[in-house]
Amino acid sequence: MLGKLLKHEFRATARTMLPMFGVVLVLSLLANLSFARIADTDSGALDILFGLFIVAFFLGLFTMGVMSLVVMIQRFYKNVLGDEGYLTLTLPVNVHEILWSKLIVSFVWFLATGLIAIAAVFVAVFTLTYSELGEMFRNMPSFGEMLRLFFEKTDITPWQLTGAVAQFAAMTILSSLTACLHFYAAMALGHSVSNNKVLLSVVFFIAISFFFSFVSALLGNITGGLAMTVTVEAGSSVMKALQELSLGSMIYTLIEGVILYLLTTYCLKYRLNLN
Repeated sequence: MLGKLLKHEFRATARTMLPMFGVVLVLSLLANLSFARIADTDSGALDILFGLFIVAFFLGLFTMGVMSLVVMIQRFYKNVLGDEGYLTLTLPVNVHEILWSKLIVSFVWFLATGLIAIAAVFVAVFTLTYSELGEMFRNMPSFGEMLRLFFEKTDITPWQLTGAVAQFAAMTILSSLTACLHFYAAMALGHSVSNNKVLLSVVFFIAISFFFSFVSALLGNITGGLAMTVTVEAGSSVMKALQELSLGSMIYTLIEGVILYLLTTYCLKYRLNLN
């Protein structure tokens, strides 16, 4: 049943996100044209037009990031806490499947938004001709050769690099899911009361953010200083120290996400007030 929920979620959210991606990519092409021609034109009207294209491109990037967040919030509010909630919560699925469908789809759109943003910026600033690009790739060492040179010039081992990449990927996933759960938990708490649900959702979001920020800062001051002390005394490498700090941060984010997940599911199961 989770697969059907995911299919429905992707279909509903793609109506907003895919056109937004297309607009941003088109604006990146116009920005590329503007960057290339704005210095060569003597026409004031064209200067203004090219300038507007560049401004529109950066506004499009900002809007795309905001929309990925808005879609994540709007789908949960409308589909679970709004009028559709009566239908959604009567489906032959449990709360966990409903929540995970929202989390997975939100993460996919966050990831897609980041990749499209990187691609759009690359397209906007790309000025090499095809011949220059071909020459650059011909003169570029192979990926294996670049890795060999990297390991020779640093004290990082292949296993350390692999671990760092894996930790970065895991931290990206955990951070994205936990960020979604911050909003979901606050909205679920706000909609567990009868009145001022939206206002209370905002209040709960601020309170949750403040609490976890305080705990994170407190733990960071304690564990950060302790980890650096142990590293210096043991003569460990900076890379190892950073990996240990990253692992601690990942564990904390996981605990935070679990707490918010349990809070959200509890409110949806036992405290939800749709009246």
